[in-house]
Amino acid sequence: MDKQPQTLLQSFLIIDILQRIPRSRFTTSTHLHEQLQAAGYDISMRTLQRWLEAISQHYPIECDMRCKPFGYRWMEGAQGFNLPVLSPPEALLLELARS
Repeated sequence: MDKQPQTLLQSFLIIDILQRIPRSRFTTSTHLHEQLQAAGYDISMRTLQRWLEAISQHYPIECDMRCKPFGYRWMEGAQGFNLPVLSPPEALLLELARS
């Protein structure tokens, strides 16, 4: 199996992080780290913290810095991050086109 380019894997990671940040409550970097590891990502806590800091500068994500570990959530009124879901035939077509 071909190895995915590093930037592509980082893009998938960022998308996954954005999808895991809740809208109505804060989640901690520790909780996000546990979720990402369970999903198969090999990422250190410090790397996740750096990514969260960078993501927060480009997306409407609120960081609660009152205590550690910091908490993250989408700002009130933010649309969040949603990817369109492909139907099985669309996903197959996309995979066939990619290969």
